[in-house]
Amino acid sequence: MAGTVEALRSGRIAAVKGIGGFHLMVDALNDDAVVRLRQRKQREEKPFAVMAPSLDWVHQLCAVNPIEARLLSASESPIVILPRRNDHLARSIAPRNPFLGVMLPYTPLHHILVREMKVPLVATSGNLSDEPICIDECEALRRLGGIADVFLVHNRPIRRHVDDSIVRVMLGREQILRRARGYAPLPIVVKHFLPGTLAVGAHLKNAIALVTKSGVFLSQHIGDLDNHEALTAFRTVIDDFERMFEVRPDRIACDLHPDYASTHYAEPVPIRIQHHCAHVASCMADNDLDAPVLGVAWDGSGYGTDQTIWGGEFLLAESAGFRRVGHFRTFPLPGGDAAAKKPKHTAIGLLYEISKTFSELDLDISAAKISTEKGAAIDTFYIRELGGSKVVTPERHRTIERRLRQSIQSLDSR
Repeated sequence: MAGTVEALRSGRIAAVKGIGGFHLMVDALNDDAVVRLRQRKQREEKPFAVMAPSLDWVHQLCAVNPIEARLLSASESPIVILPRRNDHLARSIAPRNPFLGVMLPYTPLHHILVREMKVPLVATSGNLSDEPICIDECEALRRLGGIADVFLVHNRPIRRHVDDSIVRVMLGREQILRRARGYAPLPIVVKHFLPGTLAVGAHLKNAIALVTKSGVFLSQHIGDLDNHEALTAFRTVIDDFERMFEVRPDRIACDLHPDYASTHYAEPVPIRIQHHCAHVASCMADNDLDAPVLGVAWDGSGYGTDQTIWGGEFLLAESAGFRRVGHFRTFPLPGGDAAAKKPKHTAIGLLYEISKTFSELDLDISAAKISTEKGAAIDTFYIRELGGSKVVTPERHRTIERRLRQSIQSLDSR
C-alpha cells in the first residue's frame, strides 16, 4: 500500500484490484499523469471517472443535489454524472466537458488508498479501450503490463467481471446509463407473459438479457464485441446466466444487422429486431408504458428493415409492432459502419447528396485533394456504383469504399 501511494504521488499509474475487476488509477490533480494514462490506455478523449475521498470533496468539485448525494452514498456506489463547479482537477480527465463522473470508495482497499492519498483519484476500468476489464492477477500482468507502473492486489478471487455502473439524475429521477455493479442482474418486471428468450444485444456496448418466469434479467455491461477477449466474456456471461437461472431459452433474439458478432452467435434461426425499435421497446419496459407510444430514437446508426442505415427515428409502437413514421433524409454512406469512426465518410456522403457532384468541391479524402478532374471522376464513380439509389447494404458499402479508394489512388498516381 505504501509503495502504491508513493507511486501515485510521483505521477505513476497503478492497477488496483477491486471487487469486479481492476481499476487503472492516477492522481486526479496531476495532468501529466492523466495524459500518460490516456496514451497508454489508447483512450483519446472519452471522460475518465474520478474516485473522491469523501462526499465533502464531491461538493467541492461538483454541484450535487439530494438525490445525487443519496446515490453516491448508496450500497450500489455507482459513478454519478454531475455538473462541474470548477476546474480544480486535471484538465485531461474530461476535456471540454461540463460534467464529471464521480464515485466514492466502495471497498476497504479503496478506503485505505484514498485516505492515504487525501486527494481524488482517476479510477478507470483496467483494460485497453474496447476490451473487457481484467479480473485476475495473471491476466492483469499480461494485459495491463504496458499501462500500469505498479500493481496493488488482494487475495480474494473475482468470479465475474463487473464494471462500475453509471447513473445520472434527469427530471428528478435516477437514470441508469450503464447497468453493472450493484444493478445487474436485477430483473425488470413485465406485465405480460413472455416465453423463455435469450436476447443477445447489439455489437457495441453489449449486454444480454434472459427472460424467465420472474421477469427479464439484464446482464452487466459487457462492452464492444470487437476482439477475442470481449467475445469470450460475452459467451461466458450467457453460459453463467443460463446456469444461474436454470433456464434453457426456447428462442434467441438478436439485432437485425447481419454482421454483428451477437447476430452470428444467434444464428441460424433467431428473432431479428430492428436496432431502434429495440431501444424504444426497452424504454417502454423501463417506464411501464403500453402501446400506442411514439418513440424517438436519437441513437447512432442501426440496420434498417429496408436495408439502409437508420438513425434518428420516429417510431410508432402499436400492439402489432412498430411503424417508422418519420426519419432524416437518407444519403449515401461510403464505408457503411466504418463511417461511425470516420466522420469524413459521412461528410462526403452528405455533400454528395446535397450537390450531386464533387466537381466543384475541394475535399480531402484519404489525404488526397479532389481537384476538378478527380471530382468529375468520382461523380462518374458514384453514378455508376450507386445508380442513384440510397438503399445500399453494409456489404455493398464496403465494396463501394474499396473501389472509391482505388479510384482516388489511381488519380493520385498520375
